[in-house]
Formats: sequence, structure tokens, C-alpha cells
Amino acid sequence: SAPRLAVYQPNEVRELQAQRLEVLRQIHGMLENQYESGRASGKEVLEAQRVLLAAELEMTEARDERIAIMEKLVEAARQSETVATEQMKIGRSSQVDVLNATAARLEAEIAVARARGQE
Repeated sequence: SAPRLAVYQPNEVRELQAQRLEVLRQIHGMLENQYESGRASGKEVLEAQRVLLAAELEMTEARDERIAIMEKLVEAARQSETVATEQMKIGRSSQVDVLNATAARLEAEIAVARARGQE
């Protein structure tokens, strides 16, 4: 027979989300420090920021706070797009990387537009 999956109560899920958020904050902070000392790329820091903001969004219920986090996700996506473009200019990324970054930014902007449309 198939193994049974654990069933979590809402408060247990919330606690797991909080633990994950704390771990992601630590990762982002460490990568920022590594970036400042030249041991991590801007791309790594921006990806960690994106994952952290997505986790914050998952835990946030207030509509205005959710939109504010979504706007931060748009800004992070814009920064990633800029980094990808600059990296392509010096041969460190491809046109596909730039297009993926553009698609991610557009996805983030669509999410904000949809959220605002619910006003």
C-alpha cells in the first residue's frame, strides 16, 4: 500500500511557514554579505530576495500588505532583468536569460495588476 502523507493543521502549516521564512532571511542575509565581499553574484542575491519575498507573500493575508510585497517582487524582477541584460553584454548570460527575466518581471506586474483590480 502507498505510504500515508502527513496531515498538518493550519497552525502547524503557519509554524512551518514561519520557520521557512526565517531560514530564507538567513540565506538572503548571508548572500548579501558574500556579495559585498565578492563571493556571491548579484544574480544569486536577487534570486534569494525573490524567494524570500514570495515566502512573505504566502504568509501575508492583508490585501494592502500583499500588494506592497508584490510591488517589491516587481522591483526585484526589474533588477534581475537589468542584471541579465548587463551580463549578456559581457558574454556571461544569453538572450534566453534576458527573456526569462523579462517574462518573470511581466508575471510579477500581472500579479500586481490583478491584485489592484480587486479593489
